[in-house]
Amino acid sequence: MFKNKHIDGKCNRCGEQIAKLRKQLPDKTSQRILADRMQEKGIDMDKNAIQRIEHGDRFVTDIELAAFADFFGVSSDVLLGKIKTPYSALNAASGWSKTLSWMFSQRSFTSALMN
Repeated sequence: MFKNKHIDGKCNRCGEQIAKLRKQLPDKTSQRILADRMQEKGIDMDKNAIQRIEHGDRFVTDIELAAFADFFGVSSDVLLGKIKTPYSALNAASGWSKTLSWMFSQRSFTSALMN
């Protein structure tokens, strides 16, 4: 039976980025605290789910991906690794406006919009 997995064998493409962003939060947010924040956003998730996502052992729905992106203040493309960016520049404290500023400063992004 065919399994929907990334070429590296992981069940998601965003787990590593979620872990990096979580660890860069000013208060060193634990997996349990992140799960609590997701529950506040209406996402039913516990610490074990966060751990499995970060290790690539659990699939992530589009609704969960949107909630993570909102929590960290980044686009889903950052979480999916489509936009390469230094994580220190895009963390929860920086917000969406800095994300947009960074995106528009990238030539490939700006030229793609113009075409």
